[in-house]
Amino acid sequence: MSHPWSVYEITDEQVEAGLTNLRKALNGNGWKITKDGKANSQAQDPEIYAENDAEQFALHVTGNKKSATGNAMILFKVVSKCFKAESAKSLDGEY
Repeated sequence: MSHPWSVYEITDEQVEAGLTNLRKALNGNGWKITKDGKANSQAQDPEIYAENDAEQFALHVTGNKKSATGNAMILFKVVSKCFKAESAKSLDGEY
């Protein structure tokens, strides 16, 4: 399952501060940062990839700075591991 969202109507300075705070928070809470650098795009915006093996989630964050094409924002995408039920009946009562 994939869940994207964003924080917008912020400044470039807030993008930087948000990513700095996120780096600190991820390292202390079971997350392992697997990439921390620049996106492979023309804008070369900062991005972070992280994984949490215990919770079975992955995270991709991009800090889009203000450009000629848009406003500054932080984009988040959380992806969960795929699970396979033993049977359709075993899903009864789940949501």
